[in-house]
Amino acid sequence: AGGEGDVCVYKNRTLVKKQASAHAHVVRKVVKHPLGFATCANDGAVKVWSNQCECLLTFVAYGEDTKFVYGLCPIPQSNEMVTCDDGSTVKVWTPDGKHVQ
Repeated sequence: AGGEGDVCVYKNRTLVKKQASAHAHVVRKVVKHPLGFATCANDGAVKVWSNQCECLLTFVAYGEDTKFVYGLCPIPQSNEMVTCDDGSTVKVWTPDGKHVQ
């Protein structure tokens, strides 16, 4: 992740692509995902990206009261994702961004 909401892809320490303002706030976490990688940020959003930095999916994990998504972890067996926010709430999401638990 780059500056204020930027997402950058590097290969062999060389910048390959920069997605400026990919998130509306600071990116908190970048994790490997079956389709490429996923990010979460202080804007409450989770995004799934291809390895070429094309946004494939966006969903809002947390709303007005709680915006910061601090953690993001994929579940390899199901391709679901787990998020946690600044209020200690943990949520499970389907691969297409639907809230499961």
